[in-house]
Amino acid sequence: MPLQTEAPTLEHHGGVAGAIVGNQFYVIGGMLNPFEHLDTALAISLNTESEPQSLAPLPTPRANVVAVANGTKIYTVAGGISPQSESGLPEGPSSVVEILDTTTGEWHKGADLPAQRVKPGIAAVGDTVYALGGREDKVDANTIFAYDTANDSWSLVGTLPYGARHGAACSHRGQIYYTGGWTAGPDKGTFQRGLIEFDPATNRSRPLADLPEPRTAHAMVAHDGSLYVFGGVDAQKQPTSTVFRYDIASDRWETCEPLDSVRAVFACAVHAPEGDDAQVILAGGWTQMHRQANTTQEFYRLPKKA
Repeated sequence: MPLQTEAPTLEHHGGVAGAIVGNQFYVIGGMLNPFEHLDTALAISLNTESEPQSLAPLPTPRANVVAVANGTKIYTVAGGISPQSESGLPEGPSSVVEILDTTTGEWHKGADLPAQRVKPGIAAVGDTVYALGGREDKVDANTIFAYDTANDSWSLVGTLPYGARHGAACSHRGQIYYTGGWTAGPDKGTFQRGLIEFDPATNRSRPLADLPEPRTAHAMVAHDGSLYVFGGVDAQKQPTSTVFRYDIASDRWETCEPLDSVRAVFACAVHAPEGDDAQVILAGGWTQMHRQANTTQEFYRLPKKA
């Protein structure tokens, strides 16, 4: 259920990425508009009311970047490069990988993704980070790349049943799940509603029960045998506040209490300290795509399973 939410001294932006390490929620990158991409990196305490901490900037400013935590490091992958970027990289999808060591606050360069992407799904299992799908120039990819964090190397390990950008991914109990996305094509493209399970042990994917509604530019987290899909853009191209829960054991979806406000392309992560109720932290995103940002931060308490 939604909890009281706003951080009054902080304004978030659209196109941001988020991850949790320990009791800190990190919000990275984003955009003010299609020409102004951000290098912002913030750490927000989840157990005190202290002010957000500004960190060393993201070395390559990127919008629609994705991020995942693995141990004490946060891996930022791909994302869009602004036409006004001073990075020396071409405008559009990128293959950039930059890693934040949260113990030192320093950024390090990782091996480039084998292909340029905007907004792939991202998840981690063990010491491996997976990037699924994403936009590649004017087409949408179905590739699944795996990054060996120990050896700083990527490999192609599988494919999704369809190519899409702005889908969402997460991992749970050794499996990776990917939902939704949008696929460019005739008739204004296809808003996807698929749920795909990818098994890193076999490098095979299989479809599960479809989302109740098509979604893109949403977020997804996993907790206690369930997947939760938050917000995103519907088939009418409108940002939403919907929350859907998927029970992995029964392969069934249900609709939960909605968010306090609509969001698309936002930072999101689940915080589940031992002995406390699990809650999801959401920050930034768009209430009107590329025109009006959702500047707030929200905490959503996950319902307990019956």
